[in-house]
Amino acid sequence: MGHPIHKLGYEHAWILTHTGRRFTPLQPVAADIDIRDIAHALSNVGRFAGHTHHFYSVAQHSVHTSQIVAPENALAALLHDATEAYIADIASPIKPFIDNYIDIEGRLWDCIADRYGLARKLPAEVKQADLVMLATERRDLMPDHPDEWPVLRGIQPLPMQINPLLPGAAKTLFLQRWKELTQ
Repeated sequence: MGHPIHKLGYEHAWILTHTGRRFTPLQPVAADIDIRDIAHALSNVGRFAGHTHHFYSVAQHSVHTSQIVAPENALAALLHDATEAYIADIASPIKPFIDNYIDIEGRLWDCIADRYGLARKLPAEVKQADLVMLATERRDLMPDHPDEWPVLRGIQPLPMQINPLLPGAAKTLFLQRWKELTQ
């Protein structure tokens, strides 16, 4: 039996976005990407597959990440998880095992990068800031557990304490940060 997308033809695989756009994640078009859709969706997507003590959105994570990098990398940091607005978030340890997910995510990132004038390759500083936020989020938002996360070896959390926001507040914060960085 083939995959259902192959039966339909992937040009028919689309989602309806918050702003009412028909968006094809498998054939993304830069003109169809809207920051309002990204902000809305990411504010409703929970980090850590929802396993935090309190709801904590990818939008809030993205804002914090954008605040700890150099100004020239702040927009890339704000948008580093923007693909999740269109294809949801998959727990990082699982992504390599889902056929074509990394390729789909990569094509979508390239489209987002083109839309907003970013480099297709994320700056190393953004990747490092993402890890610092991961360490901070693990400390502040996750249950205590003795096992080490190898990806966090040598990474120090920030001194700040994360206070999770509800989706509406996270969306507002994300859009405010967007305006700061683009106007």
